[in-house]
Amino acid sequence: MSVRGLHIPIWIWWLAAGLLFGSCEQLTIRVESLPANTPPGTPIFIAGNFNFWDPGDQSFQLIRQPDSSWAVTLPKGFGTVEFKFTRGDWTTVEADECGNNISNRSYRYVSKDTIVASVASWHDLNPLNCSKVTLVLTDLPENTPNADEIMITGSFNNWGEADTNYQFENDVDGRQILTLPKPSNATDYEYKIIRGSLAASEGDEFGHELPHRKLTFGQRDTVFVSVQTWEDLEKQQSSSVTLILDELPQSTPADDDIYLVGNFNNWYPRDQRLSFKQLPDGRWGINLPAKSKDLEFKITRGDWGTVEVDQFGNEMDNRKHRPTSGQDTLYIKVENWRDLKRIEGQTVTFVIEELPANTPENARIYLSGSMNGWRGSASRYEFKKGKDGQYRLNLPTYYKPHEFKLTRGNWESAEVDAFGSERANRKMRYRGNKEVALRVDGWKDMPSTWSKASPLVIVVNRLPQNTPKKATLYFASSLNNWDPNANDYAMQKDAQGRYFIVLRKTGTRTEFKFTRGGWRTVETTKNGNDIANRYFQRPKSDTLFFQISGWRDQ
Repeated sequence: MSVRGLHIPIWIWWLAAGLLFGSCEQLTIRVESLPANTPPGTPIFIAGNFNFWDPGDQSFQLIRQPDSSWAVTLPKGFGTVEFKFTRGDWTTVEADECGNNISNRSYRYVSKDTIVASVASWHDLNPLNCSKVTLVLTDLPENTPNADEIMITGSFNNWGEADTNYQFENDVDGRQILTLPKPSNATDYEYKIIRGSLAASEGDEFGHELPHRKLTFGQRDTVFVSVQTWEDLEKQQSSSVTLILDELPQSTPADDDIYLVGNFNNWYPRDQRLSFKQLPDGRWGINLPAKSKDLEFKITRGDWGTVEVDQFGNEMDNRKHRPTSGQDTLYIKVENWRDLKRIEGQTVTFVIEELPANTPENARIYLSGSMNGWRGSASRYEFKKGKDGQYRLNLPTYYKPHEFKLTRGNWESAEVDAFGSERANRKMRYRGNKEVALRVDGWKDMPSTWSKASPLVIVVNRLPQNTPKKATLYFASSLNNWDPNANDYAMQKDAQGRYFIVLRKTGTRTEFKFTRGGWRTVETTKNGNDIANRYFQRPKSDTLFFQISGWRDQ
């Protein structure tokens, strides 16, 4: 059917023209702010219904603006555009202030040609500005009275009691939950779970007072809390079990603490609550509340490298105790320690033959290693200074090889190499030797031959063949907030055409990459893949040479 001659009102022609031409606009999207934990130098992309939701489309990468915002201009179009921001893939898509998924952003083309947005957080990184946190009670002790109300008290209400504003309520799933708003003048709360009063506070596994819990806002929107005991109800239980160390190996260092570890403290080997106390008769003991579940445990001196073993130095099964056995005292004999399996009668003497000239007179020097849990100042491992001025230490010889270093009492004063860099662990293995000579080149807290003010030259002695002839190379690093084109860090060329830059040694770890002026032109592998950050800390040489294999844009 022909429409020729059909009369169409003039207002319909104007409406059609307006839709076709007036709505076909070019839209600029500007991001004013990114989360503070956005990795430096990371590219920002926009993905939407205009590019098939490709999260890393190079054609839609936002460009850093002089005012530090990020911007991208979309092709001309009309209708509604939907989009989200990413850092290159969907695992790094933007999220709300608490790290939760958000709906697609949308905008209908009208006369406005620029819209402004902000990214609250990234899906793969901890949110920093979450304004609320929901506590969820996952477990309560079996003896919790049904009529008691569960609530929290803490720094937010001056540790008030029976404050119904902070009482847990049941949600639709039957869970007990409580949502807390972010404080206006702080980022952290300290709190405890109570049954209406501080006298009915939660306790640890053994009914002892529990340290204050800490809640940091901005990291997650939900925290799951398990209450193990109630202090007032646990104290009503009179039954307990006492463990006594009836015999210890002769090699046990006199100043070492001894700990109980087991299924009652998540097998943490240095739990201060479970440290044995010396009894008047010289033995060691500890008292535990009796539990309904079977106990499994071992004895340690503070870590798994010092756990008890059998008389032959072999791993032993967990010790066990059944509360229903009626036995209230256990006598334990420790046969041997994993790190102190001695060759009977054999000893070795360590002699420090040379010390740095700046070593303080009458310095106290210690051996710290795998045989003593890497303690920096264990008195059993202190060198003694003889009349000849040399330091000596006599130790048992062990079957197991050990690693160690020398310190002056702590790890800030540990030995380093001649350039002030951390030295590899020394190794001690029994080979029939009666004496081991040691030489200390330097101390970490007293640099001598290495100077923090000395210059360091970074040289690039090989470039990819496709490097533009007139390219300017930049040194982007932790020294300049990862600015990929900072003029102060532009590299120069030497007489051989090699790029170089002169820095000052800082003594701290410096991470860096080479760029040609932006993160789209950063160095890569020869196959175009990203590389890990390069780094140096206390280089032994005054000149470091590097080779660049590829560029991201080439």
